[in-house]
Amino acid sequence: MVRCDCSTKRIAAAKLEAVPQRFRACSLENYVPVDEVQEAGLSVVKANIGASLFLYGGYRRGKTHLAVAQYKALVSAGEGCLWRSMGELIHELRSADVKDEFSQVLQRARYDASFHLFVDDIDKFKPTDWKGEALFDLFDTIYRRDLRVTITSNWDLRSLVEDDKVHPAIVRRIDDMCTAVQL
Repeated sequence: MVRCDCSTKRIAAAKLEAVPQRFRACSLENYVPVDEVQEAGLSVVKANIGASLFLYGGYRRGKTHLAVAQYKALVSAGEGCLWRSMGELIHELRSADVKDEFSQVLQRARYDASFHLFVDDIDKFKPTDWKGEALFDLFDTIYRRDLRVTITSNWDLRSLVEDDKVHPAIVRRIDDMCTAVQL
């Protein structure tokens, strides 16, 4: 069975709707580095477009821009991927756990042969035991199944742990899966 072109285009358009309106025009071509760190980061993303990446740096450094550009490139190539802000991801995981609702992220992570999850602003949540367990389960599943993940953060991996932003076991999985890219 092969999907028709109109169906493929409709699916790609729906995936792009997950990207916030502000970032929908982002691409590798219109990312403008302002220093050598951003230039090097852009080179790493371009060279590893299908890889797991951890994009980190201060505010307004282009982390989300490059993650969206990578996401759009994979959507255009027909790759299985989903975009979630950290708030959206937490909400989806909570709804799946508490209300027994369907979670597209969990379904794809558990059963798809290939899948790339994009998480914007992983450091933007207040840690609780429940969130730590739910996120560990998700990232451990992605890790064990050798799937892909791209994450943005204002903090480097060490700071995520030292400042109690993300549980060390989750950061360990991210570190093992991702190429860290400073911007």
